[in-house]
Amino acid sequence: MFQKIQNLVEQLLEIDNEIQTTKLADKLEQLQNKVTYIDDKIDKLIYELYELKDSDISLIENSVT
Repeated sequence: MFQKIQNLVEQLLEIDNEIQTTKLADKLEQLQNKVTYIDDKIDKLIYELYELKDSDISLIENSVT
């Protein structure tokens, strides 16, 4: 599981570099959508790692939005 999280974080770092140099609005939106998707995947892996219940997850997600 650690390797999956590490790979996703590396992808985020690569995308962040692309975002810094992208000037096209469509490409920027596409990259931001990828960031959101990867963030969600990381969240789910962390929840699984800590064996969180749906109620715990709901509490966490509602407190950060």
